[in-house]
Amino acid sequence: RITITITMKGARSIQSGRVRRAFTLVEAMVTMVVLAAIGSVASGLVLDSVDDYLTARTRGQLHSELSIAMDRIMRDLRKIPLDSAAASIAPDVDWTEATSCMFDGGYYVAYSVGNKEVWLWDGAAPIVLLTDVDDLTFAFYNESNAVIGPSLAAATCDPIRRIEVSITLDRYGVQETLRSKVFLRCTLAGAGT
Repeated sequence: RITITITMKGARSIQSGRVRRAFTLVEAMVTMVVLAAIGSVASGLVLDSVDDYLTARTRGQLHSELSIAMDRIMRDLRKIPLDSAAASIAPDVDWTEATSCMFDGGYYVAYSVGNKEVWLWDGAAPIVLLTDVDDLTFAFYNESNAVIGPSLAAATCDPIRRIEVSITLDRYGVQETLRSKVFLRCTLAGAGT
């Protein structure tokens, strides 16, 4: 058996009647550049999708934590009793600030700026409601829904009928804010009778 190999220009060789093809260096380089471009675009899309997922997951977690804490705060504020020492219908609110409120002779909600926490103190030990807090703001409203305060004490707290609480959490650069306004039940018509 005799094998004849003939090499021709253009990277073709004939060996026993078969034609072989090979890639040139230019073709290989073009292929790698095209694959790199496709990979770059695809990895960008994947990274954007993962980033969006992590942001949505963090936002959902923040919203869940905010909802639970806000529900607790609103429930406690809603149950503020009447001030028995007041001459007229007035809530038992002792003092207020932009970031804290003391009511019912010892309960209060406050924002610790240094620790970035919101906590509720019920007379025993402070309960941390939230961490990673960027802001806690109270707004106080009278019967005609006009803003009063924010710094009130003793008898200047008597006109309070509604309290608005706004809390902003910030975690991993994702911010979530929840705002809620509560009517003080003790000041509603018929509540004192």
